[in-house]
Amino acid sequence: MIRKLKQSDFGAGLIFAGTGVLGLVLSAKLAVGNASRMGPGYMPRIFAAMMLVFGLILIVRSLFNERDQTASFTVRPLLAILGAIAVFGLGIERLGLVVSVFTMVVVASLGSPEIGRRNALLTALVLSLTAYLLFVRLLDLTIPVWPKV
Repeated sequence: MIRKLKQSDFGAGLIFAGTGVLGLVLSAKLAVGNASRMGPGYMPRIFAAMMLVFGLILIVRSLFNERDQTASFTVRPLLAILGAIAVFGLGIERLGLVVSVFTMVVVASLGSPEIGRRNALLTALVLSLTAYLLFVRLLDLTIPVWPKV
């Protein structure tokens, strides 16, 4: 029996379902093929159908779950994430990969008061090292690693 609408699940379901429908419409003219000989429309349609099904599941689930207790919006996390992306994008050429990733993680951590500074610094260090090993050593990409002097 429908009790109350859970708005967050309903909204997310609408977004997923709408994206799935859009994907199906946009890939309608592409040849599908079959599993052994996939056409250019095979994977887009599979993913679009999965998005549509997932969205419908969320919509139905939202009708039977409890209503959201508090729906609050805070600007701090949004600004921290946008700032982190800006810092990385503007700094990658000048500061290099290691410093840019480190700074990006520290700026992003400012969005949550629950993240301790020690944890943020440790995470930034691990992610900087991982990015260096993955992109520079393993994939051999020509990315500036350290700041230009």
